[in-house]
Amino acid sequence: MVAWTAVTRQHVLAAIHEYDEVGQDEFLSKYGFTPSKDYVLRHASNSYDPKAIVGAALGYATGTAATSADFSGGKTGPAKVLRNLEFDVLSPEKAETAEVVPTTTIANARRTNGIEPVVAICPTCFLALSANGTCDNCD
Repeated sequence: MVAWTAVTRQHVLAAIHEYDEVGQDEFLSKYGFTPSKDYVLRHASNSYDPKAIVGAALGYATGTAATSADFSGGKTGPAKVLRNLEFDVLSPEKAETAEVVPTTTIANARRTNGIEPVVAICPTCFLALSANGTCDNCD
């Protein structure tokens, strides 16, 4: 049984950041997924493959990424994990017409740009790195 509860919003954001850095083809190839036909993860103004993102996010959370065989479809699959973390998962048709909304739910009067920060994660213990880039747990 896969521990989906280990995946946090920050793990998903780290996977999205990796996806953006390497591109769709390389990301899907690295994690062994194919492009999604049923659902689209919308974040900011971009669309992502939800299974691949959640699979990679599990890797950030536990050290072992999920494979496509670890997922069940429908309401108990990656869409549920992402929706529980307040991400938008839509059908491809709805994603094309969806209104772009701010991507942060963090209440902060000083945050006005609507961009949610990506938190660096320690590759050893998978905790968030401190502001100076070192792990308080490992270093």
